Amino acid sequence: MAIIDGNFDPLQIGPFGSYYMAARLSNPIDKVYEAAKLWPDNAIDCLVSIGMGQPVASSSKQQDQYLALISETDETAKNFARAHQALVSGHGYFRYTPSDPNIIGFNTTSEASARVASLAAQSKV
Repeated sequence: MAIIDGNFDPLQIGPFGSYYMAARLSNPIDKVYEAAKLWPDNAIDCLVSIGMGQPVASSSKQQDQYLALISETDETAKNFARAHQALVSGHGYFRYTPSDPNIIGFNTTSEASARVASLAAQSKV
């Protein structure tokens, strides 16, 4: 999976500007909440966290890296949920971990950008 490589081009996310994706930055949930503190008048009402799914059985260095990254992102999500119980108990935090990571996978940054832009267009921004 490309997310392990960390070799993504900049990703234009609708009206939100350009972002870079790389391994170890694949679960930005704490950074999102940290950034929200800079604009306290714009509270986070709903946050959707998308997990990386369950890997298919294989033995390779990339598979081992993927398993470690899944474990790390899941632990980050659990820690966030514990630290922000008000958001969780108020039904404002949702964690989705697909059984098949290809369900939400992006083959290219342009595909990812198109999907995120579509979601942004359907949401209040």
